[in-house]
Amino acid sequence: LGLCSLERTIARQRSRILSLQEGDANTSFFHQHACHRQRRNMITTIRNGDTTATFHRGGSGE
Repeated sequence: LGLCSLERTIARQRSRILSLQEGDANTSFFHQHACHRQRRNMITTIRNGDTTATFHRGGSGE
């Protein structure tokens, strides 16, 4: 179990290093990944019982 976990961690770190190296060589690639991560991490709706709060971005795309 420990060895499999270590191998997965090493593979994930290699993938991140490769991604950063490619991002340095290709800024549009890096920018695309950063934008995707921001979209994935953004909370757009919060529900609390019967109440729902929805957040929208401004019309300029910010």
